Amino acid sequence: MKFGMLNYFSLVALTFGFLSASAYASPTLSTYSYLANMPQSNRTCAEEAGLLAERFASATGLQVTESRCSGNVDLTSNGQHFTIYVLAISYKALGQIAPYQAKFEDTSILSGMDTSQRGAYSSYTDCLADIAFQSRKFTANTGLAAVNAACAPAADSFDADHDYTLILDGFGMPKASLWPYRPFSRELDSATEGAIAALLQARGAVIVKQSQGEFYYYSQYAAGLNRTTIDYFGDTTQCEAQLASIQDVFKSAGATITLAECVPAADELGAGGSMLEILSDVPRIVSSDMGYNSTPDYSSFDACMKDEARVLADEKAQGKPWLGALCVTDWQSPDLSEFKLNFIR
Repeated sequence: MKFGMLNYFSLVALTFGFLSASAYASPTLSTYSYLANMPQSNRTCAEEAGLLAERFASATGLQVTESRCSGNVDLTSNGQHFTIYVLAISYKALGQIAPYQAKFEDTSILSGMDTSQRGAYSSYTDCLADIAFQSRKFTANTGLAAVNAACAPAADSFDADHDYTLILDGFGMPKASLWPYRPFSRELDSATEGAIAALLQARGAVIVKQSQGEFYYYSQYAAGLNRTTIDYFGDTTQCEAQLASIQDVFKSAGATITLAECVPAADELGAGGSMLEILSDVPRIVSSDMGYNSTPDYSSFDACMKDEARVLADEKAQGKPWLGALCVTDWQSPDLSEFKLNFIR
């Protein structure tokens, strides 16, 4: 019996030792590739491949086994001709690693299901000129080294010349990511653009590029600014008279920051028409009932405004969930001469 027990424990020990040795054996490394494009420089393509390999090894700690120039690509932008280096490196690792990429491009829904993917730069030259600055901002905000920077034509182009996208590669987990923000398809005046920038900064965004209503910023999370179109007005002054009250409505709905503007309405709504748009961090949907619960029409805008507080108080006394109300043009009235109250919920 004693002999049998000794054999049993000996077998267990041998088995455990075998398993332990297997568990701690060096894993098998495989060879993978990292491909990159970069603008032609005063160095040769092969020299740039070697420098890329050094930056990659420093950022990842992996063993680079080969660096090579895979060729050149010619590009024409605004009548100018450029050369792009195509680089490749091989490295040993347990598995292929993918870079974190900061892309200066924006995909926004403009109408319906149509989308436009556009780069942040109107020309290749403009993109090249921003590489050094954006590489520094990339490292400062992500905490990652900019291993590679390249300018490429955007995926979609509706002009004779492409829009261009700046792409920055880093390896590791970024402490902040690059986010695009384009709240409107139209171009913005400097005052509105400045106000939107202030809203983004109030949400902790670090803006690194803004132009023509487009913003690119670093943040751990998206800034969470929502665009809401509340109502349409036959006259811009009538919209502007209610900007303060609509901002109060959004604050009562939980918004901490708001920007309300009266902007030109679509042509089919009539000359002089405008729509009320709000950018805010409101955590819920705020919308107009579009007159579904409207009171009888008023013969003038002033009469509607004077009666708004009374009607809203009566509605709330009946348990209606309204946050506020707006006096708007009744688009069904003759000559657009009458007004009604639209309730906001």
